[in-house]
Amino acid sequence: PFVWKIYSNFYTIHRRLEAKIAELAKDPSMLPQRCQAVQVSNSEHVDYTVQKIIHIIQDQFECSSFAIFHIRRNDAKNECDTSIPAIRSYLHCSLNETTIQSRLGSSFPVLVRTDERDEKYLADVKTQIEELGLRHASLDEMIVQELDNQVQSGALSPYKVNNFLVYLIGSEVAHQASFTLNRRRSSQCNICDVLELRSPATDEPLC
Repeated sequence: PFVWKIYSNFYTIHRRLEAKIAELAKDPSMLPQRCQAVQVSNSEHVDYTVQKIIHIIQDQFECSSFAIFHIRRNDAKNECDTSIPAIRSYLHCSLNETTIQSRLGSSFPVLVRTDERDEKYLADVKTQIEELGLRHASLDEMIVQELDNQVQSGALSPYKVNNFLVYLIGSEVAHQASFTLNRRRSSQCNICDVLELRSPATDEPLC
């Protein structure tokens, strides 16, 4: 076995790379030279940073569980209503009016991922979350701060820091959340979501 380390924008290469591998695997002319088992995975740096962010969340909120709320704005406004009234209605339906609410303690954090930069909008989203008795934080800001710390310490080259890296790390962190909320494109724009916890089945509070 061997490892190829490819230094490229993950957003544009990983799907093409996986597709090419699948294509070669079906090509008889590649036998017996082709690899029998191929896996595309994140870099060690991404995996390290994901775990670091999770530890930061747990330390900051003194809670081992968290949720992710992903709001897609700029290029998806015509696909999904992400206005504050729509956000409020979605959160109240998905959280306050479902059985999951009884599991969320007052320390339970909801971390927001979004491409929106308008401060008033972000403050209004924060208000909607806190009105439900939950705590709020920006996952994007946590990631950017951690990457900046790595650059300042010399552990990470600044040319590697971009919004694609922030997005990838955020996506990996979201995979470890207790549940996720989404107002994104038309395929992830439900009026209300029936949330399923990824944590073990128990009646104990998550925080």
